[in-house]
Amino acid sequence: MKNSKAFLTAGHLKWLALIFMVIDHTAVVLIEMGIFNHQSDYSYEFLTQMVSVYEIMRNIGRLAFPIYLYLLLEGYHHTRNLKRYFTRLAFLAVVSEIPFDLAFANQPFYWDHQNVFIELLIALLLFACLDHFKENWLMRLVSVSLCFGLAYFTMADYDLFGILAALILYFAYGNRIREAIAILPAFSFEYYMPTVFLSSLFILCYNGKRGRVQQAFHYWAYPGHILLLYLIKLMLFNTN
Repeated sequence: MKNSKAFLTAGHLKWLALIFMVIDHTAVVLIEMGIFNHQSDYSYEFLTQMVSVYEIMRNIGRLAFPIYLYLLLEGYHHTRNLKRYFTRLAFLAVVSEIPFDLAFANQPFYWDHQNVFIELLIALLLFACLDHFKENWLMRLVSVSLCFGLAYFTMADYDLFGILAALILYFAYGNRIREAIAILPAFSFEYYMPTVFLSSLFILCYNGKRGRVQQAFHYWAYPGHILLLYLIKLMLFNTN
């Protein structure tokens, strides 16, 4: 649904989500896993300041996933080739996994936590199944259960909660006000970082237009910035 009074395009939302995500990952990789893991190298005053900076950055970062998940739902409804869309996400999930594991677990293969593209893949599968079985509530229920199971067993980034959020957004889709309000229950699991709910304002300001989108850049920015953060962490903290 296009909103003539809104001013944000999908291109704007992608840039905002990317900025929020980079801020969030910088806090985790360089502050939490860097500075906080080398506390003996820093003064108490500096560490106290960094705790505040870390909390602010993580709260800002909470805005990224709701926007990305909403854009995934938008992309699903507007794609001309669902198979290609799914394949592209799957490819980037594979490419991103080693940089993700290096940055967040300091090892090239870590099976207890997967990158966000795994979560998005499962969410996309959920949307497709819900539409395919629109007239069969039993198969819809089975599909939802299977997607929850996939998120759990693959150790997806947001686990079952990300798929539940996708489910809520799916049923809210089609009315901008309803979509914005749906963010509140969809991301109630992150109540301890209430800035996540501000993402509803960005969705409310979305005008339904594509705008300028550098698709390839935004896809590759995910593994790219994670790998860069890992290399910076290596240089600054000599992490093994």
